[in-house]
Amino acid sequence: MAMDSELNIRDKMSRGKFTAVFLIQCMEAIIFALGLLLSSPGHSQESKSDQAQAGNVASNQLERIVAAVEKSQIAAAPDRGCKSGEDNRQSDLCAQWKAADSAAESARWALWMLWVSGLGIFLGAGTLIAAWRAAHWAKEAARHTETSAEEAKKAANATIEAVAASRESNRIANEAQRPWLSASARWGSSFRTGRTQAGIDGFYADITCSIKNHGGSPAANVNTAIQMIIPGPGVELGEALRRFCDDLREMRFVGGPAIFSGQEIEVTHMVFVPQSTIDEAVSRCGDFKMISAIVLGCVSYNTSQVSGTRQTRFLYHVVVDQNGKAMAITPDHEGWWNGKFELTAETIHVD
Repeated sequence: MAMDSELNIRDKMSRGKFTAVFLIQCMEAIIFALGLLLSSPGHSQESKSDQAQAGNVASNQLERIVAAVEKSQIAAAPDRGCKSGEDNRQSDLCAQWKAADSAAESARWALWMLWVSGLGIFLGAGTLIAAWRAAHWAKEAARHTETSAEEAKKAANATIEAVAASRESNRIANEAQRPWLSASARWGSSFRTGRTQAGIDGFYADITCSIKNHGGSPAANVNTAIQMIIPGPGVELGEALRRFCDDLREMRFVGGPAIFSGQEIEVTHMVFVPQSTIDEAVSRCGDFKMISAIVLGCVSYNTSQVSGTRQTRFLYHVVVDQNGKAMAITPDHEGWWNGKFELTAETIHVD
């Protein structure tokens, strides 16, 4: 059985534990004494000696308890604790104050952590709100950017259309100011026989061309060219007129007259058709012996409003007037060239 020393008992009493220790020691002594009293007297001599020894131990234990009580009543001093900042590990009050200070410090740090956590939550919520608002405004900015881009595109298209309209207006104004020449042709005289300087026999005729300026400015360097052809099979008349005038456009005419706005002039040209060309055309006609003569004409001129050479092109069919009816030429008899010839079914093109 373990025994407490006086110092241990006094320490327990100084910490407020004496009552429990004293109660336990008393209970041990009482139980041990009852064990002695209940033992039977018929035991052996050895048992009696053991009981005597146990009694001595109990007696000594009680004496130690009484001595510890007396000394604790005399020597026990009040626990005055310790001042703030001191560390007295022998003082129960000091330990309690230390524990209280630690608890208060822990509570204070817990409060600060609560505030910091709250501030973090607040800042996090603010960050989320700011991020949402930033995303919202970014979306709005993108929408406005797209709208602005669409408006800019519309403005650019409007500008392009305005420029095109302005150019068209300028073109119309220039077109109104530039000269516009109309041309018409009429038969001047009957066919007459003749021979060129190259010794080619054929027929001559006079074609009179009337030219009028309908524009707002003069037409300069006006030149007129007229040709009579007897097209063969498969010849397209429009293509023949185009080739004839395109060849003239490549030439540079110098010294032609000027035609002012509203002015009209007449120019007479002499055309020539070889007899061989007429004979070849008649041979292709078979029994009908008819030919188709075509007059091609082109008026070329220049203007300060438009670069290059401008042209007015015309095409006429040569027919014979028989009792008020336009008939094809039939060169199958002598003196056919003395008939009454006319130009009809004109085609005019102005550029």
